[in-house]
Amino acid sequence: MFKSWSTLFLLGLSAGSTVKAAIADWPAAIIGTYNVTFALVAVPESVAYSLLPASYAGKIIPPGQDKFPGLEDGQLPIFLELGREKNAGPPGLNIENFQEAKIEVPFVKRLDKSEDPFLYKRLIAVDSLIDVIGGAVQFGLNSTLQTFAPSNSSNSSTFDYSIVNVVDAALKPTVGAPKWPLETFQEVGGLPWFAEYLLCAQHFYNWTSSPEVTHLEGSVTLHPPYVPETTTFPAQAVHGVFDFQIKGALLCDLFV
Repeated sequence: MFKSWSTLFLLGLSAGSTVKAAIADWPAAIIGTYNVTFALVAVPESVAYSLLPASYAGKIIPPGQDKFPGLEDGQLPIFLELGREKNAGPPGLNIENFQEAKIEVPFVKRLDKSEDPFLYKRLIAVDSLIDVIGGAVQFGLNSTLQTFAPSNSSNSSTFDYSIVNVVDAALKPTVGAPKWPLETFQEVGGLPWFAEYLLCAQHFYNWTSSPEVTHLEGSVTLHPPYVPETTTFPAQAVHGVFDFQIKGALLCDLFV
């Protein structure tokens, strides 16, 4: 039977959480390949909450030590995606290639009726005006046009990455065992997400599509207005080249 987003919407109104498992099998709104570093950064709770709308005060669900061993009291993780998308766009029109980086807050209690965590997208930085407009219109994203160094991170010989005057990442391959397991990055990257619309969406990454996944460690520096003053934090990260699909935007209730 042919599946459509309107059908899923109607199913959601009648079936509630029974739709959650079906979302992964639904047609993608966006597809592409992401050459990306996923970075997790432990920051003071005040920094994490400052990245959220005021209405979400007190609504970050503290993650367990099994996912974030060594995370200290008073700290929460934030999530950064630093990369370049290739062959991205709606299926059949996936021709866009552009730098894209994100500042995000994971484990947000998006719905009062559910403890299921969501990912809040505070900033989507891109180097293409059409993608600024597309992300804002289609998903309600906080998209901005920014300058990147390097200008094409797919051709870089290092893992360093900069959104000029926004984020600077200095990362190298991890020596010894990684602090946080790959499963933690997979979970955070796969959380349903939201921005400024009353709708949500979800990335589905093919973690086996990357020829190699490299654990990284180093630091991430955030600049105002994302912190009160320029501050550098230790960071753990993984890098790979992953095929992905985005499902949504849909009513957030459908993701729990």
